[in-house]
Amino acid sequence: MSYMDRPPVKSAILATDSTITHYCQLHAIITEDSPIKVRIFQELGGAAQWLGVSPQRLATKSSPTEDEAKLSNGGTSAIKQQ
Repeated sequence: MSYMDRPPVKSAILATDSTITHYCQLHAIITEDSPIKVRIFQELGGAAQWLGVSPQRLATKSSPTEDEAKLSNGGTSAIKQQ
């Protein structure tokens, strides 16, 4: 992987649907031997605590604008699945 010589990166995934959780677990398994540390959460508070940020930092608006959606898809370390 291209991240092998880089410092660890935490990636928190917020997933409440069992199918989505399953695919996220596959992602976590695939990245096990890389510096990308993936954890899957069912509650925003747990994800925020693991990342070391406030829950408000991870909260998203209920309907983001198109520009906000583009930004969040390219630069966030937390994924919120609804």
